[in-house]
Amino acid sequence: MDMRSKGRVVYFTFLYGLEQEYTLLQKDVQWLLGWPLGGFPGLQAFGRDIVDSHYKACIYAGINISGINGEMMGGQRITKIARVVLSFDPKPIQGDWNDAGAHTNYYSTKSMRNDGGYEVISNC
Repeated sequence: MDMRSKGRVVYFTFLYGLEQEYTLLQKDVQWLLGWPLGGFPGLQAFGRDIVDSHYKACIYAGINISGINGEMMGGQRITKIARVVLSFDPKPIQGDWNDAGAHTNYYSTKSMRNDGGYEVISNC
């Protein structure tokens, strides 16, 4: 059945988000930001000042941004601050960690967000 002919697409009112991942590299050596040169980092977070600056710039520009996060690999931050290189390469340094990419995250339909939504989700 073609849902468009029945007006059902409008009924569902989909909610989704677009997510673009980036990796920051040290400008002079093309190695991941926050990683020791030629080595691998421990478990830590860094670059929060860069992330906060980017978030504030998006808000100031009128971009409807709802959040920021550091994903799986250190150096995966978005920035306008100098001394880093932005890479769209999904795996700029080879190894056993997640790639960076672009995603469309599908969240829910209107009926899933309304009262009784859990039952709608369970019936999917």
